[in-house]
Amino acid sequence: MRRATLVSLLILVGCAQRAADAQDLVGRFMEARIRRIALEQAERHGLWMQELPPDPLGVPSDTIRAWLRSFLEEPVEEASEPVLPPIRVDSVRVIRKLERPAFIDRFTGVSWAFLQGRTFSVLDTTATSDLRARLEAHFGPPTRTLAEVDSVESRPREEVIQFEYWLVVNDSIPVAIVDVNGFVDRGLVFASDARYRNRMAELRNAVLEPLLDPAAREPYVDYYYHVDSRGWFVSGFDGASFFTRRIVRPDLSRGRPFIGTYASQPAER
Repeated sequence: MRRATLVSLLILVGCAQRAADAQDLVGRFMEARIRRIALEQAERHGLWMQELPPDPLGVPSDTIRAWLRSFLEEPVEEASEPVLPPIRVDSVRVIRKLERPAFIDRFTGVSWAFLQGRTFSVLDTTATSDLRARLEAHFGPPTRTLAEVDSVESRPREEVIQFEYWLVVNDSIPVAIVDVNGFVDRGLVFASDARYRNRMAELRNAVLEPLLDPAAREPYVDYYYHVDSRGWFVSGFDGASFFTRRIVRPDLSRGRPFIGTYASQPAER
């Protein structure tokens, strides 16, 4: 029994040795195959690989480095838009009340753009009632006032105006100067052809620059309807002071109010 066991053990060891030899043979074959492929690649492409730059990792110092470099490097000038010549106003024609249909027909296809209260200029911070007196001095009576608006009480708030000036600048540019909030507001709405949208403030200043003359005021009076209180007022300038009075609903069929009805007498000024 012991002899048989020993023989069996020797047989198993011999089989294991042959299996190891076979495994080693496979490994040597694979190693030789890899070497052969490597040699073929070396003969085709050379023995040296192309050197590649390192792939940087993002670190907080990169941001600081770029910030410091911005102080040392010369700034790159970006291409700027061509400088346009300043807008020059050669002529201003005020559209009178009876000329409104012709103005509408001429500019019926115009897309309008509006400018209001975007800066802290004198034209934006001056009381609307004061600007109205200045407009009267330079352009005369408005093109349209509340007296020419039908069904005032039933209109939306934005359609209840105190006055509008319609102008034609340089014989071709339509302009509207509108008061939409009455004597309680400051500044005016300035509107013109949308082609001048990017230069609207420049156009507004060129047209209304004469209003900045402190002595340029003329007496006027206008009706105004206050939407919230549903009350009617007259507001104006009598040559010495500004006034606002609440009144009963006026008869708009009679047209615009007369300054003599509401202005103070000379002895009262």
